[in-house]
Amino acid sequence: MLKLSKKNILFLALLIILGSFLSSCRIAENIAKDEENNIHVDYSAEQMLLITASRKKHINDFYTNAIWDVPTGEEYASYNDVFLEEMQVFFIQLKVLNSMAEESSGTLNSKETGDVKDAALKFYNELKNSSVNFGNIDYSDVEKMFIEYATALKFRNSMANDKSLEVSENDARVMHLQRVVLDSEEKANEVYGQVTAEGADFASIAKANSIDKNVVISVGHEDLDPVSDEAVSVLSDGQISGILNVDSKYYIYKCIEGYDKDATAAKKTKLLNDRIDAKLKNSYNQYLMSKQVDIDDKAWNKMIKELSNIDLDSMSVDFMNSFREADIW
Repeated sequence: MLKLSKKNILFLALLIILGSFLSSCRIAENIAKDEENNIHVDYSAEQMLLITASRKKHINDFYTNAIWDVPTGEEYASYNDVFLEEMQVFFIQLKVLNSMAEESSGTLNSKETGDVKDAALKFYNELKNSSVNFGNIDYSDVEKMFIEYATALKFRNSMANDKSLEVSENDARVMHLQRVVLDSEEKANEVYGQVTAEGADFASIAKANSIDKNVVISVGHEDLDPVSDEAVSVLSDGQISGILNVDSKYYIYKCIEGYDKDATAAKKTKLLNDRIDAKLKNSYNQYLMSKQVDIDDKAWNKMIKELSNIDLDSMSVDFMNSFREADIW
């Protein structure tokens, strides 16, 4: 199974499934009329408060509490309104992903369930000793949210088993180059003679002559035109390309590092995650074509009211951090 970084786990919900999957208009259109096709978001106000307060604290700590009153446009009065809209979408998507996992036999196995329950119990004990009031929440409420969150993670990660999503080293390759960009062949020949002279300082010559002052670049194949990409891809560290004529401009490259192992690994992970999330988004949207979703307005409004009473500065318990620290995957 793909192992997410701790940062990715921490912000899983808001990174992979918020915003683009389901607009607020779609939510309104999907209020169920046929109970048989309904997916009901059955989280209580207290259960939703656990995650919403945790996420709000992360944002508050990073931006300070001034962020909540920032105007965001005509549709929303402030960022706080945007935040609440995003969290409502999150809970709908969390429930939908769990429904998808159940239908595809992608729920937690016995060991995973045991690990998640252990993490939930640890968090619940911390919660009981906290000064923050989460209403009449009990252990079963906490356990359910840990299991639902873990199931959504597992279902998302299962997409990585699709071999068609694999990213090759070459696809993700990151190269560090220096280059000169010139607008005449005559000047290009002159500069080429300078940079290929014994002991020449390519970077200094490039800075003095290039019409593009960005002479040090880190790139992948997709960042270069085909002619340049083909030329630099075969260079060894320290080698200089010939003069390349592309769209009436003349390029000379020096390979500083033709394969940055660490940067390539990071890019490979990002590209894989992008492909997984694109597949997840498509599967999610296809699934909702035959389903309808509703959320309990009464529970949601109660959660908003209770959220306003929480002192984020004194809040020590954190759902997301507790899940991350459990290191279940």
